[in-house]
Amino acid sequence: MPRAYGFRVFTVEAFMNRKKDQQPLDCSSSSNVRNEIAELLERLAARNTLRFPPREPVDGEPQRPTRTATLTGPVEISSEVIHLELAVGETGSHGYATHVVEPPMNIKDRSAEQPHRITLVFSPESASRFVVVCQTIHKRDAVRRFFQLLTNEGLRKKQEIQADQERQREIARAAGERPPSAAGVPRLLFDYKQAADNAFLEEILSGAKSAAATFTSRVASNRGGAADRVERTLKISLVDENQRQIAPAVGRSWWGRMREGHSISAHEGVSEVSALLEQEHLLAEDEGDRYDKVSLSIKSEANETTTIAVDTLRDVFTYPVSDGEPSILYYYEKVAARLHTIAMQDGLHLSRLDPYEVEECLSASIFGH
Repeated sequence: MPRAYGFRVFTVEAFMNRKKDQQPLDCSSSSNVRNEIAELLERLAARNTLRFPPREPVDGEPQRPTRTATLTGPVEISSEVIHLELAVGETGSHGYATHVVEPPMNIKDRSAEQPHRITLVFSPESASRFVVVCQTIHKRDAVRRFFQLLTNEGLRKKQEIQADQERQREIARAAGERPPSAAGVPRLLFDYKQAADNAFLEEILSGAKSAAATFTSRVASNRGGAADRVERTLKISLVDENQRQIAPAVGRSWWGRMREGHSISAHEGVSEVSALLEQEHLLAEDEGDRYDKVSLSIKSEANETTTIAVDTLRDVFTYPVSDGEPSILYYYEKVAARLHTIAMQDGLHLSRLDPYEVEECLSASIFGH
């Protein structure tokens, strides 16, 4: 079974003003990009909890919840490592907060936020990429919200500078002087991709004790009604060695294409697996056309099951840490080993992360109290 706490690793490129037809900027530990990111993180932390009100409901729909985010930190472990926590939540997600002694507290009008540890790691050498490690809790991470906040804060800073420039121009005009030319104000944009440890994937795929392919589709219910639908499911066990190899082969193929930036539709996934099963006489010709989606489950010798589908591959590369909330030291010991392997595999030179250094720095910061 997957662990409740884990982490995902992302490689990130930074661009100035726009990404199309642009080369990524230097993202080393001594770069302007790193310093700009550190400043934006400080600005975000100073804003405390940020609220994202939903659009007004239409056609009598219920009011959607207000999402929130609170960035705590950042703490610079070194010029190469920045640690922070991003807590995300939404109003009404929990009804009550209970306590072993005190009576339950109604928190329906509050946002119960879950903090996620986020680590930025920069290369000591000139590099066009840096790394972000984001903690997962029950397979959820805050990486999308993190980059949204970082990008929006860069825009907010740019607008503040532009507004100040316009004020200076107005002052010059009022004094009868020639106003200064408005200087261009750059801002950062980011492109992030999930990184993977190929050995970790290979360990999952090659250690299959058994495997199965499950096809699913949504079909109209016999009871009628547009909203009343049931799911048709077809599960095929992959028994002999040739059949079991279908799951690892497809998993490698899907991940290879996704790493190269190619998207894979659910229909393409069904077609690919169907063709392989037809070759093994496990599926009748064109039978796969009746289904919308396919997933492959692989059970290891330890009876741990990994499920692979085109829309859940990112979950495969959620590296497990623990079932209970890990300490800083325990968490970073897990991160350090995996991060070093992924960096070497991707040709990115990173200094070895020292879990004890991180623990020492954080114990003396806001995270240690």
